[in-house]
Amino acid sequence: MQTHLLELNGGEIVVFTDTIYPPLPEIATFEQVEKEYEAADPLRQTLEQERRIAEKQLELSKAWRLPKFEAGYRYVIHQQQGFA
Repeated sequence: MQTHLLELNGGEIVVFTDTIYPPLPEIATFEQVEKEYEAADPLRQTLEQERRIAEKQLELSKAWRLPKFEAGYRYVIHQQQGFA
């Protein structure tokens, strides 16, 4: 390997003095990159918003189909006028 390196370097001897290399920045995981991409994609944001609107419209249509019930206790006092 040293001879091959010598040939590649034009005949000059290569001396390695430093064996400690600076740490490389960590590479983001696929999930992190995917989240960043999805957050920045305007088409995906539009589709997500349309999906949420459709869900809310479905909830609203289901709510209108249900009958309205009132349950409770009502106490009414009728006062007759003319009597003291």
